[in-house]
Amino acid sequence: MRTTDRRYGLHRAVSSVKTFYLVDTNILFNCLAAYVLRIQLENRHFQIATARRIQAVMERTDEGVIHVPDLVWAEFVGVVLQKNMDVSVDLDQLRLWFRQREGYIQQMQRMVLRRHRFWQWSGPDSPYVVAQRFTCDVDLIDQATFSWMAKLSRGRGSEKLLDGMDAVILAYLNAIAQSKPESRVVLYTTDRRLALILPRVRDRHEDWFAQNTDAEYAPFVRRRVSQ
Repeated sequence: MRTTDRRYGLHRAVSSVKTFYLVDTNILFNCLAAYVLRIQLENRHFQIATARRIQAVMERTDEGVIHVPDLVWAEFVGVVLQKNMDVSVDLDQLRLWFRQREGYIQQMQRMVLRRHRFWQWSGPDSPYVVAQRFTCDVDLIDQATFSWMAKLSRGRGSEKLLDGMDAVILAYLNAIAQSKPESRVVLYTTDRRLALILPRVRDRHEDWFAQNTDAEYAPFVRRRVSQ
């Protein structure tokens, strides 16, 4: 049985089962953007309500509950320091911009170290090898999955699913959940497709993928993502 913490948008298990969260890169980026107006202005799809909800989750969730994978942190640092770089004036201005961004990262790092936990991959296989078990599986897309993909395409005739690092994030989710078999491990994400595909991944690969996993779609406040 689950209930919703309406302050933060996360669903809490009403039982003795402890819940942990894995966050993806966009969660960290939205949390940072909630503090920094310039980053908000650089992103035309930025939604302040979602960012503030994520900020509250990151600031107020119990200590040690949120896990930040090493891969997610590395991608977050790369996005903050290497995307939308300021080349509008001169090299000195760019270096000033860079130092400011380094300061933002240090603030986020201090918050993670103080309240949350960095999680390092330690599996026998590379997470990229595990990820290929999803990306190379054509049967992962069943009729129900095809239907919501077609709906999300909004008539474009094409759609993405586990592109980029998404499949690797699922590999991390599985590894963390397997290390906590008596707990519930939730992927907290702004990627609706990633949240939607997780139930299918669990069903399709139930012989090895952790069944104590779940997903929360950050822009939604009061309901768990479902197909």
